[in-house]
Amino acid sequence: MALTEPRPIALDPPPWRLALEMKVNMVRWDLAGRIAAKMGPSAAGLGAAMTTGQEAFIDPATEDALRDAGLAHIISISGLH
Repeated sequence: MALTEPRPIALDPPPWRLALEMKVNMVRWDLAGRIAAKMGPSAAGLGAAMTTGQEAFIDPATEDALRDAGLAHIISISGLH
């Protein structure tokens, strides 16, 4: 329970580097979503992660299988380079 009514606050714009990083991440997230929507459910997460580095679409079973096979590091570096 809040003690007072919520009220909006005004924030300064983020520094230019943070703003740029936020825009790049937004584009990467959008691309990952479009890739995941086009691929079948079994490949969507891996395809999105390999292309964009966004790992949110990988299901836990696939992530566990990649880790067990020693291949989880490929996802971590693939979309970032």
